[in-house]
Amino acid sequence: MSMECGHCGSEVKDGFKVCSGCGAHYRSNMKIFVGGILLLFLGIITVPDHLIAGLVILGVAGLCVYQGGSRKWYRHNA
Repeated sequence: MSMECGHCGSEVKDGFKVCSGCGAHYRSNMKIFVGGILLLFLGIITVPDHLIAGLVILGVAGLCVYQGGSRKWYRHNA
């Protein structure tokens, strides 16, 4: 079983995380993921004093962790 590169459409063999056609990497975005974790802690700290603001921060943190943890095709030069 193989998958298709999200940038160039080339076939990427099963088990490979780098496209041989364009060099794109299939990985998660750790910058967004770590930012979401930091926002999670900020939201937990904020909730006791400011409930609505804390819940909004927790919601944004959850989206960041979800988006950052999902794997996508990334290229360094694109």
